[in-house]
Amino acid sequence: RTRGLRQAVPAGVAALGSLLNDSAGVLRSFMRASAADPVIREAGKRSAQQNHARFAALLMRHADEIRHAQPERAVASGMLLIYSAQARSLGLDNSNGRASAAEWDELLRDLGDMMLAYLSLATPSDDNDQR
Repeated sequence: RTRGLRQAVPAGVAALGSLLNDSAGVLRSFMRASAADPVIREAGKRSAQQNHARFAALLMRHADEIRHAQPERAVASGMLLIYSAQARSLGLDNSNGRASAAEWDELLRDLGDMMLAYLSLATPSDDNDQR
């Protein structure tokens, strides 16, 4: 239900954050167990890929507004960074790192702003460009 990239990015970042925050305790347990259990590891990987695909699809509906030369790559890279920052802030990789509600809300806003700025940045189309 978003209109344009300026709404889709913060909405997607917030939705992913909400999903992770609401499930943090369970996710933390499964992430620990996945180190020794390939079935859990594969199920977690599949779930993460599905969430990534949903997020990417939401943003790619507005591909005409993305100024990055490689929109799919930019969305994928941004998604990786957003997920990593959210997971780390929630302490999904350990029992530490639980952000306060105010810090969490600020993080979600900042991640949305950063992703929007990144996707709005015009980049050279040459893959071999040395920046």
